[in-house]
Amino acid sequence: MLESAVGSVKGKRVLILGAGGAAKAIAFYLASAGALVKIANRTIERAAEIASKLENASYTGLDNLERHIADADILVNATSVGMYPKIEETLVTAEMMHSDLVVFDIVYNPVETRLLREAKKAGVKRRIDGVKMLVFQGAASFKIWTGISPPLDVMESAVRKALQSANSKAKSEAKSEAKSKESALER
Repeated sequence: MLESAVGSVKGKRVLILGAGGAAKAIAFYLASAGALVKIANRTIERAAEIASKLENASYTGLDNLERHIADADILVNATSVGMYPKIEETLVTAEMMHSDLVVFDIVYNPVETRLLREAKKAGVKRRIDGVKMLVFQGAASFKIWTGISPPLDVMESAVRKALQSANSKAKSEAKSEAKSKESALER
């Protein structure tokens, strides 16, 4: 999925934010494909543990992210930062990015996270949302259980439609809640 946006990752410098299960899987895959992986995490020991099991990998804390991003070809957010309901959170702002960066946020709800909006503001042309990763995970599970390869395009369309509907409903509920609070304050 990442390679469809950037081509070969061999020799690419990839900064992965997070050191949980998804970050670990992404790091192992990218390192095996020849990428130069750096794992940044708030708990440096967790990042170090993953990096120690990989070739061409290093680790760091979340301080000096701007410097690490400046050196990166690809930025992967493998944290839950920015996921619903905390949709305005991000570890990286537009000022920290360069336009040649590829930004992949594995968060899928909302589809367009604050990180992806910040990347757009920074002039980043290649931005990848988390829907494809969710779809590929679901498709792999479906195949394991049924032996059938599902149609990825149909699955992706269904996921995007469901997320759009859920996000519209959440926005409507938030507006209604805000109006109720406003009315209560006026009394």
